[in-house]
Amino acid sequence: MTATASVPPPRTCSSGPDQIQRHVVASGVHNFRDLGGYVGAGGRAVRWGRVLRADGLHRLAHPARLTELGVRTVLDLRTEGEFDAGHCAVDGIEVVHLPVLRTPWDPSISGGAADDVAAFLRDRYLEMADEGADAIGEVFGVLSVRDRLPLVFHCSAGKDRTGVVAALILHALGVDDEQIAADYHLTAAVMGAFTEALRRREPEVAEQMALQPPAFLESPPEAIVGFLDGLRDRHGSVLSFLAACGVTAQTLDAVRSNLLD
Repeated sequence: MTATASVPPPRTCSSGPDQIQRHVVASGVHNFRDLGGYVGAGGRAVRWGRVLRADGLHRLAHPARLTELGVRTVLDLRTEGEFDAGHCAVDGIEVVHLPVLRTPWDPSISGGAADDVAAFLRDRYLEMADEGADAIGEVFGVLSVRDRLPLVFHCSAGKDRTGVVAALILHALGVDDEQIAADYHLTAAVMGAFTEALRRREPEVAEQMALQPPAFLESPPEAIVGFLDGLRDRHGSVLSFLAACGVTAQTLDAVRSNLLD
């Protein structure tokens, strides 16, 4: 297996000349995309095909698609119950279960969400960072090992748990908040297709989602920026938060070496 995933080179979207098409086509999933191309520390770009983010890979119609992409490791960020109900398994690909939440969000926590979706999500993400600190530290540990890349990390919808981890990875690589927010917001374009597919294939899951507040499906850029700002307020910097998760300076150096051109 080659060390570089065979993800197609970036293409211009029809939505505008400055938009990069980074979505990876894979039947059964809708929020699968490459984190490559963003400008990080020292003007170095994040390498294409090295680290990807996705929604539930257990829904892949053809799991061998991951092999085609050169993937060596899958990080599953879902809960124990979600993982046990079904997870991705492909010969030759390591699956590492790193739950960042013990249980999925309860709809009862949605008070006030309709008034300020971004603030609601920001607060949930900060809680998630506290609860999932050990898992976050382990994510960076895996990313620091070159032989475990290319890598895909995912949750169920590829929005919240995946969005938080993506933001932390990109920040650690020196990507600015504007680019991080833009990446997070790309989820908005696929949530309609994602929920429609659930209604067809997993009606019981779709019924549960229908009981959740709309905020659970939204991805306003302000939410992820607010999350990063919240970490700065609480820890002095996002990197200080990562240090509290056990991410050493040596680990960060290795991650940057592995992921930046």
